[in-house]
Amino acid sequence: MRDHSLDYERRGDAEWLDTGDLSAPFGSGDPHASGCASRIALEAAIGRAFHMRVLEEIAHLSQIYPALPLILTENRIAIPSAVPDGFPMSIQTERGRYVVRLGKWRDEFVLAGEAVELVEASLRGEIRLRIDVDACGQQYTAERRLPNGEWISLPRHEDAIGEAAKGTPLRTLYLRNGPAPR
Repeated sequence: MRDHSLDYERRGDAEWLDTGDLSAPFGSGDPHASGCASRIALEAAIGRAFHMRVLEEIAHLSQIYPALPLILTENRIAIPSAVPDGFPMSIQTERGRYVVRLGKWRDEFVLAGEAVELVEASLRGEIRLRIDVDACGQQYTAERRLPNGEWISLPRHEDAIGEAAKGTPLRTLYLRNGPAPR
């Protein structure tokens, strides 16, 4: 059986998607071990399927932005902030959906293409993260720039909505990743 690391940091190829020999854990004869191994094998297969769908969608970003630092793990693709006033981004699978995180803001998507489009728009500078700071904490909102230059708040999946702002913000910060250098 191959030794597969759970952290495939900064790998540009898909070599780690090879399943190796998954039949080895099933030969013990212990029904509980077999069930556990079945679950592990299923989770690994789901993780590989997730990466295949997202990597197919995100592959063109590696060509457009060759210096883009993609960090791949078993169920997540992350892009650290590459500019001082930027924010980290990630796509991961959760409950059969693609969860995009822009800093501490998050939203859920059914299609990998929609999740990747949001990350790509962030790299182009069309998405910014607004952070309203008040006496009780911080409220994160992602905003998209319209062609006329106006910024509008992005709608979020209802399960992803966090706490509403509790009062008038004491200050507002804006973080933006792009346009990223090519």
